[in-house]
This record gives sequence, structure tokens and C-alpha cells, in this order.
Amino acid sequence: MHHMLKFINAQLVVELGTSLGVSTAYLAKANPKARIISLEGDPKVAALAKKNMKALQIENVDIEVGEFSSVLPRLDLDRSIDFLFLDGNHQEQPTLEYYDYFIDKMHPEGMIVVDDIYWSKGMTSAWAALKNKRAVRFALDFYDYGVLCLGKPDTIPEEFTLVHRWAKPWNLGFFPS
Repeated sequence: MHHMLKFINAQLVVELGTSLGVSTAYLAKANPKARIISLEGDPKVAALAKKNMKALQIENVDIEVGEFSSVLPRLDLDRSIDFLFLDGNHQEQPTLEYYDYFIDKMHPEGMIVVDDIYWSKGMTSAWAALKNKRAVRFALDFYDYGVLCLGKPDTIPEEFTLVHRWAKPWNLGFFPS
């Protein structure tokens, strides 16, 4: 995700599910000038995440605490969201509802990452539905997580390099020539 944020030069990132802040830290370090808003439902876990941000000297993260349904309406979104990370409630219906809530707040060419897309039948079903939602230009399935790339058809290149040539196994000496 760190590289995805760098690639799109994300300025506003929203994360649902801070936990201890590991992913949050990677998101924040991708662009120290970006604003990262992370939501965590458990106050004790959020306190640990805040402590971790301080220890890592990360200052561009706001951790909001509470049930997502009560925190979302009071978020101060000063611009469109460039990157959304859904990792807080691994159930079908809430995942679909988060997409619906945020889609009109997203940058037209932003990215949405959905974690644990095969964690349960409900999440698998949610992923199947999300891939076909409006504004999704294409989806990338990395098994552990999925990436929804938003945009108009004429703004997306036709060819993508998902693994750079230098990183392919046959270039790293794993296979004899």
C-alpha cells in the first residue's frame, strides 16, 4: 500500500481499522505531507496505536475512536479522498455500506483497498459485488486483499506491470539458465 500511495501521490487517506497502527504507519510514511485519518473502534487499542505513532515520530495521522457509524458523520474531510483502506469490520453488509458511504467522497481516480476479501463467505460476496460497483474501472485481486481502482475508461492505461522485470523469479537466480 505504501507504494500505491506514492504512485497516486495521495494527499488524503482514510483507514477504517487502525488496530495497533502498523498499516497506518506505512500509509503515513508514504507521504509525510499527506493527511491520514484512521478510525479504531476499541479505545484501548487506539491508545496503543497513538503511542506507536508518537514513538515512530509520525505526525500526519489523526486517529478517531468510536463505532464507525458514529465517527464517520463527524469526519472533517477537507478534500476528496485519494485512498481508502477498509480493514475494520470484516462483514459483508458493513463493507458494502462503507463503499456506498465513501464513493461520493472519493477522488474520481482514487483507490480503495479492501482487506481480507476471502476471510469469510460474506467478505467474498462483498468483494464480488464491489468489483461491479459504479465508478470502479478495474479491480486487482491479490487474494489477501483487493484493490478497486476508480476512474474513467480513458484515464486508465491498457497495460500494467504488476511485478517489475528485475523482481521476476528467473531474474533473481532461482532457476538455472
